[in-house]
Order: sequence, then C-alpha cells, then structure tokens
Amino acid sequence: MQLNRIATFIINTFEEEGLDKYYIFDKKNLFLTHDSVYETLLWANNLDPENTEVLAQKMGCCNNDLANTINFLRKYC
Repeated sequence: MQLNRIATFIINTFEEEGLDKYYIFDKKNLFLTHDSVYETLLWANNLDPENTEVLAQKMGCCNNDLANTINFLRKYC
C-alpha cells in the first residue's frame, strides 16, 4: 500500500522539521489506513500553524484555502 499525495506532503514536512522517526513511522501507518485524501486532509487539522503553512505551500495553495477546505470537509463529510 502507498501513501496518498497529501499524506506524502505531511510526512515530508515532518521529516524536514526533523521530527522523531518513531513519530513519523506512526503517522505513516495511520495515513495508510485512510480511505481517501479527504480523510488525510481532515487529519491535517491537527497540524500546528507552522506545519499547516508548510503543507499549504507544498500543495500549491495559500493557508486560507487549505483552512477553508478543511473546514468544509469537517462540516460536510
């Protein structure tokens, strides 16, 4: 099984931040259980503001667009 695109962006962010390899391993395993990128985007709501900004940049959007997308998913999914 392979990580979805959003999960890959998040993992790359964690690795760039130098987070603990066991924490990253745990999150990889969690993301592998996600059924869709939407589930991973919903999880991204748990990121701190700095990592949210980095994720938005990796996704090619602004932080507000990412926040609005996550809020929409939380409300309707």
